[in-house]
Amino acid sequence: MGDADGAQYNAMDRFFEGCNPEILVCFYHVVAKVHERSSSIHPGKRSLVVAAIFDMYYAKTASQFHSKKTTILWQWLADPDIKEFGKYFHKQWLFGKFLKWQCFRTPIGLATTSSPVETFKAKVKCTYTLRSRMYIPSKS
Repeated sequence: MGDADGAQYNAMDRFFEGCNPEILVCFYHVVAKVHERSSSIHPGKRSLVVAAIFDMYYAKTASQFHSKKTTILWQWLADPDIKEFGKYFHKQWLFGKFLKWQCFRTPIGLATTSSPVETFKAKVKCTYTLRSRMYIPSKS
């Protein structure tokens, strides 16, 4: 599982070339990008968009996901206020290289919302910095 980062994706793809790895995307990064891209949408409609994305995320099977995806995309593309966002989401999160972010794709027991790297960084941060900023003087 990794971030929605092209360099990270390409590195994994090249390292495991020929193995056809299933590269999962951390759902947090999907939501973070959605919040960035949907800031111009009216707050009421924005909350409906986010709810729809969570609906797709929690689909239990691929067929349930595809059914929800089709319905939601039709709704978004029919609404002039959400149409541009719908096109972005379709291209980036449903048919781009970062399309594997749904729950049903994650094996049982594997974290679904943060990559192992982020978990490791959080542990280091908590253990060694006690979650406070440390002053590091610069050499002059």
